[in-house]
This record gives sequence, structure tokens and C-alpha cells, in this order.
Amino acid sequence: SSGLKSRFPKRKRKKKIFEHNYYEEYEKELAKYDSEDRSLASEDDRYYLNYQPERDYDY
Repeated sequence: SSGLKSRFPKRKRKKKIFEHNYYEEYEKELAKYDSEDRSLASEDDRYYLNYQPERDYDY
């Protein structure tokens, strides 16, 4: 069981690296569209935030 224990943190670290790379790519994509679509994006966010609470109910 000691071998299992020593192997576990390595797998966790690998996942962290993967997540970091994923978010890095996401940030790059965001930077591409941020300048041109900023007003549109903020309007979408506002609409989404206003709409969100109503999704909790089933009418």
C-alpha cells in the first residue's frame, strides 16, 4: 500500500499541470477576443446573470 501512496501525489500534480495549461490556453483565447468584443461580452454576461436565477425554477 506504500507504493500506492507514493504514486497518488504524482497523478495529482499531473492533473494540476494539465489544468494550468488549459487555463493558459483559455486566457490566450480570451485575449484574442477581449479587445474587439468587450462591450458585447459584458452585455452577454449581464443578460446571463439576470437570467440565471430563473433556471432554478420549473415553470
